[in-house]
Amino acid sequence: MLAIAMSILAFAIRWRGVDKECWLDELGTAWVIKDGFAFIPARAPLSCLPPTYFFLVRIVVELFGFNETAMRLPSVIAGSMLPLAVYLLGARLTKNRLLGLLAALLVVFDPTAIHYSLENRPYACVQLVAALQVLAFWRLVEHPPSALGRPRYGAIAWFSLLTALCCNLHPTSMVILGPQILFMLILAMKEGWSALPRAAEVAGGMTLAGLLCLPLIGTFSYLFQTREVLGSWVGDAEPEKIFTRFLALRYVLAPLCLGIIAHYLLGGKFAAAAPADSTDSAEAEQNVRPLVFCLLWFIVPGAQLFLMSKAGLMNINLERYMIVAAIAPLIMLATICRCFPSWGARIATITITLVLVSPFWLEAARGTSAAFQPRHLSWREAVAYVNQECPADLPVFARSGLVEGKLLEKGTNELTKSLLLCTVNGLYALQPGSHPMIPIHDISMLSRYSAEIRQAGGCIVMGSFKADFDCENNMAKTMETIGVPLSRATITCRQDSNIVTVVVRLAKENATTENATSTPVSANSPLIK
Repeated sequence: MLAIAMSILAFAIRWRGVDKECWLDELGTAWVIKDGFAFIPARAPLSCLPPTYFFLVRIVVELFGFNETAMRLPSVIAGSMLPLAVYLLGARLTKNRLLGLLAALLVVFDPTAIHYSLENRPYACVQLVAALQVLAFWRLVEHPPSALGRPRYGAIAWFSLLTALCCNLHPTSMVILGPQILFMLILAMKEGWSALPRAAEVAGGMTLAGLLCLPLIGTFSYLFQTREVLGSWVGDAEPEKIFTRFLALRYVLAPLCLGIIAHYLLGGKFAAAAPADSTDSAEAEQNVRPLVFCLLWFIVPGAQLFLMSKAGLMNINLERYMIVAAIAPLIMLATICRCFPSWGARIATITITLVLVSPFWLEAARGTSAAFQPRHLSWREAVAYVNQECPADLPVFARSGLVEGKLLEKGTNELTKSLLLCTVNGLYALQPGSHPMIPIHDISMLSRYSAEIRQAGGCIVMGSFKADFDCENNMAKTMETIGVPLSRATITCRQDSNIVTVVVRLAKENATTENATSTPVSANSPLIK
């Protein structure tokens, strides 16, 4: 009952920010689903995801309408159910319900869990399914098969389905298999041939999951072929971030944990849990084993992504791509407490942890956490401004900021161009049929359309992820790029949350102005309203 109450509390906390404005990636989701189920299979790969999550969001939209709240509802529900799943997993790993409740309580207020619960992207759903997948995995490895030697088909099927669902929600969630495979190898080193039946069941489950994921080959192929473009803005892999993601050091001390796993691999036991006989030795082994797995679960996914980035396979060194490991530190704390011989040591560890995470709890309770606030790009206001200020026939040049925008430099199809216009044709849409819309990757691309803009004018919508976005300098660069002289232009500019919307109305071009040179525009110019 307490675990269910925690899930209800998690829902109440997350609901507070469910209707906030969508940011760029969320507008990509809106574009994928906006025209119905039939369009999702073709559009989903362009958003770097399989169609499964988008079908789920579209079902909710059919029921509750095309709006921010409806599109985020699957993530909010998944994030609210996560504490219950973590309780089941923590109680199973530690064989202690109180420690399972501790892990669940940390999830309720965890900044990472709250953040992704308020995005209409699949990461909250991935967290929930990953927790259930690890629970299914542990059921297979915790005990050997029955004495009759029959495979546990039900447990294998459940493990396979959850593994396949993880992959169908987000391809990078497959890094969850790395720590599981490595743990089975360690188990084989410790137990020898007696671990073979369990290893065979896990391998069979992974193989079946691979077969279930065969329809995703096309998506994987697209992601691999365009990996240089899609990873262009992620940046170089930074190995030190592997151990600091998800504020994990607020929950556990990494040196202590690494020392524990090294001690275990060398065949040692906790001194306080030193066995007096073979029965105590087996119990100590069972206490340490879940901790070893949680350490692998925490470290290996980040290491996999780092190595993939360094090898040039994928430049995906961002925390959301290893979201399957986000709850590992929380459960790890419970497994560490389980290894301590007395409740005094456990209570001391829990107290220190709660003190460290208390600022996050206060932010969540007050609603001041960044997760509840809109991202710094306000496309809703920009689109409303265009609808208000621009003549209906004025073309709109939109710089979306999506990484797929680099495809414009190589030439692309109409479907990709439509995706890149998701900021002005999706959830926050320009007046239907009123404006011709053209996507641009950066301001320099406006030179391709300079003649058209000089002849008819245009509305240019720019955006930046930088907090110090300079309206004046970007306007000057824009006018210089399209070569518009001040004598012909009437310019209206609005800057809102790093979105700059420039409306350029031009007088009729004549021989005098046709050959005029470009003059940078100042924000203090009388031509700017």
